[in-house]
This record gives sequence, C-alpha cells and structure tokens, in this order.
Amino acid sequence: WAKENRYPQWWGGPVAKVADEWSRTDPRAAVEWSAQLSPGLDQISALVASTSRWSKTDLKEVADFVGRQAPGFPRDIMAGTLAREFGQEDPSSGLKWASLVQDATGRERAAAGAVADVYGKDPAQAATLLQKSGLPVAEQQGVMRRLQGGPWWR
Repeated sequence: WAKENRYPQWWGGPVAKVADEWSRTDPRAAVEWSAQLSPGLDQISALVASTSRWSKTDLKEVADFVGRQAPGFPRDIMAGTLAREFGQEDPSSGLKWASLVQDATGRERAAAGAVADVYGKDPAQAATLLQKSGLPVAEQQGVMRRLQGGPWWR
C-alpha cells in the first residue's frame, strides 16, 4: 500500500512511516526496502529513518552493510546518515563516511552533519577537522557556510 500511495515530493509520507516502524523490528529489511524505492524526498526520509535506527541498535552491522553497497543515490543517503551518527561521537570517523558520498552537495551536507556538534562548541576545531579530512578546500568552505548559516542539513 505504501509504495502505491507515495508522496515523493514530500519529506516523510507513507513509505517513511513504514520504513521507520519496520526498522524497529528488522532494520536491515527496512533499509533494503527503502533503498529499492524510486528516488524522491520520501525515499530519502525512509532511508535516513531506517539507517539511523539501525545504527542505534548495531552500528557495526549497518556500517558493514553500507560499506558493501554499490555507489549510487541510496548509498549516498545511507553514508550521509552514518556520517552524522558517527560524527556525534567521533567527527573524524563521520568525515570518513561523508567522503563516500559521491554527490558533492550531499558530501558537503554529510560532512556538516559529521562536525555539527563540534562546530556548536568550537568552530575553529570544526575547521581543523575539515582541513584534515581530505575534502577539497571548496567543499570545506561549503561545509563551514552551511554550519554558519544553518540549518546545516538544507
């Protein structure tokens, strides 16, 4: 039902709700189902919700799963989600996940998520982490603009 009643132009919607609820009992299946949906904001929302929930129950397992995915849009969303999840505890690890995102705008967003907590406490430390990240200088500057202008995820 959810796949036939999608709202791909909206964040959330039926597929995101299904993925979020499903990820409570079988997060891997929820992520796999979300990844095979056609692109849309609702698919992004479903992937973020299910990947994030899985990371809270088994970070190593979801990281292994995402690391094995073929490059492409779903992996970009999953890796970006892990950048934020890892970044909350270890921003350098979060930045490594951000570097897997192929799309430059998505990579900037993921890197911003990885260092957002550090930036809130010490913007200079966030800048130092970015300099050590291996991201191109233009992307580092883009990350800092996102963090300064907020919210970083837009």
